[in-house]
Amino acid sequence: MKTAACAAMTLGCAMFVIGCSEATKQKASDAKKKAGEAASSAVDDASKKAGNGLSEAKDKAQEAMDALGKEFTEATGKAKSALEGVNGGPELLQNITDLFASAQKSLQGVTNSETAQAAKTQLGELSGKVEGLSKQLEGLPEEAKTAVSGLIEKGIAQLKALSDKVMAIPGVGETIKPQLDALMEKLAALKG
Repeated sequence: MKTAACAAMTLGCAMFVIGCSEATKQKASDAKKKAGEAASSAVDDASKKAGNGLSEAKDKAQEAMDALGKEFTEATGKAKSALEGVNGGPELLQNITDLFASAQKSLQGVTNSETAQAAKTQLGELSGKVEGLSKQLEGLPEEAKTAVSGLIEKGIAQLKALSDKVMAIPGVGETIKPQLDALMEKLAALKG
């Protein structure tokens, strides 16, 4: 449809330049206008038909992700308070939040089997980082361990919701499932 609108506009411009009669110019202008309206109407109709169900599903998924994000933010605040004054606490908190942000970004970037390949590598790298976090957690006071465990639990829930959505994409599951499962297992072990 856009092609028709562009062709009509091009035709209208060409006629003007060549010096066609006013009646011909008006016909071209009218054709251009009708083509643009038809294209716009077709796009609107298609968007409405396809978008109604999809929009509702996306809205519900976004609401769930927002709720999980809020819980993660609250857990981050609790962990921050518990880690104040703890040697290496701020760095540990930063490392944990960075890990979850990276995992989330990797999964959000998956739209097909090609992008799943990139996520596969990133998820594998993140699994290695979890092992380093485990060593950092060992020396924490009990209160700090509990708060960090709560943060990790909320992060896992957030990643689980996102991974379920990504795994439903055709051609993606078989590509990233091993790395995703390994990461989730290591995070669950880290949580304790």
